[in-house]
Amino acid sequence: MTHVLIVEDHEENRNLLKMLLEVNGYRVTAAGDGVEALVAARGDRPDAVVSDVLMPKMDGFALCQAWMQDAALRPIPFIFYSATYVRPDDETFALALGAVRYLIKPLEAEVFLRELRGVLQQWAGQAAPAPAAPLDDATSHALHELALARKLEDKMAQLEAANRKLRDSEEKYR
Repeated sequence: MTHVLIVEDHEENRNLLKMLLEVNGYRVTAAGDGVEALVAARGDRPDAVVSDVLMPKMDGFALCQAWMQDAALRPIPFIFYSATYVRPDDETFALALGAVRYLIKPLEAEVFLRELRGVLQQWAGQAAPAPAAPLDDATSHALHELALARKLEDKMAQLEAANRKLRDSEEKYR
C-alpha cells in the first residue's frame, strides 16, 4: 500500500486530505508542521510527501530544504500544496529547493489525486530528481526571506484595502 505523509497545520484540512487519500487506498501519516514531519518520515518512510507551506515551527520551504539535505529522505518526491503562497516566484523557489510539484489549493479531489498518482508513477522505483543546482544555505535563506516578505506585502495590501473600504463605508454612513 502506498504511504503518503501529509504535512498540514490546519486540522480540518489535514483530516479532509487524509480521508480523501485513505478512501482512495493510500496509507496516510499526518503531521502538523515540518518538525513533526521529519520525525514521522524518519520513523516510517513514506512514498511521497504532500506539504503545506505556511506552518508553525518549521514551514514547508524549510521542511523541503531539510528533506533534500537528508540522504534517506531526498529520494522521496516532495509535493507542495498551498493556498497561501500562490505566486509564480513561490513555485520557482519550491522547485529550486527540490520539490517535484507545486499545487495551489483548492483543487478538485480528482485533480489532486491525478497529480499525486502522476508523481508516484513517474518516480516509482527511482529517486525523485535532485534540484538541478542545489541552493546553498545563503541563497536558500535569502529566497525564503523574499517569499515571506512577498506574503507580508500581500497581507498589508489586503489590510489597506479593507481599511479603505471601512473608511468609505463610514463616510457614506455619516
